[in-house]
Amino acid sequence: HILAQPGVQRVPSTKLTLFVRRGFLDPATSTALCARVDATRRPSTLSDFNGDPTFRTSETGDLDPFDPLVIDLNARIAAFT
Repeated sequence: HILAQPGVQRVPSTKLTLFVRRGFLDPATSTALCARVDATRRPSTLSDFNGDPTFRTSETGDLDPFDPLVIDLNARIAAFT
């Protein structure tokens, strides 16, 4: 289903299945999505803190599932996959 869509490329790898669809989101939607993630950005939770405050370097930004932008994004992803 994914490969049948226009503009989709499969990344050549024997270790994973990865598809690329450039331009999946328009620039305005991408910018709005980044702003929403940035608004809730925080250090990612650790399941087992080892005492080293520099151990975790990733961040998490939770999206509101009732936000119209998020609803639209989920619909686009569902249709794509």
